[in-house]
Amino acid sequence: MMRAWTFMQKGGPVMWPLLACLFFTLWAIIERGIFLLGGRRNPDSHIILSPGEYRAFKRSLGILELCTTLSPLLGILGTVTGIIRSFNALGITEVPDLQQIGKGIAEALTTTAAGLIIAAVAIIGHSLILMNLEEPS
Repeated sequence: MMRAWTFMQKGGPVMWPLLACLFFTLWAIIERGIFLLGGRRNPDSHIILSPGEYRAFKRSLGILELCTTLSPLLGILGTVTGIIRSFNALGITEVPDLQQIGKGIAEALTTTAAGLIIAAVAIIGHSLILMNLEEPS
C-alpha cells in the first residue's frame, strides 16, 4: 500500500485524474465481463445479443474508449508539468537544486508510464470483451 501511495506522490497532481481513469477502466471491464458471463452463447461460444441489446452494450463501452484516449493525454500533461517543475528548479538559484530537478523528472516519467499502462489495460479489456461478442444479423 505504501508503494502505491509513493507512486501517486511522485506523479504529482495529474495522478488523481489518472487514478480515476484506472478506476473507471477496471469497473467497466469487470461490469461488462459479468454481463457477458450470463449471456446466451452460440456453438462458437460467442455471446448472442438482440440488435437493441447489442447497441446498448456497445454504447456502454464508451467509458473504456474514453479512458483509452484520455489516459495517455493525461500522462503527457504530467510530463509537461514535471518538466516545467524541473526547469523552474533550474532557474531559481545560481546553483541548481538537483533534488528538485529530480522530482520534476520523476513526476514526468511517472505520469507518462501510468497513462500508458492504463490505456493498455483499457485497450486489452475492450478487445477481449468485443472478441466474445457476435454482432446480430
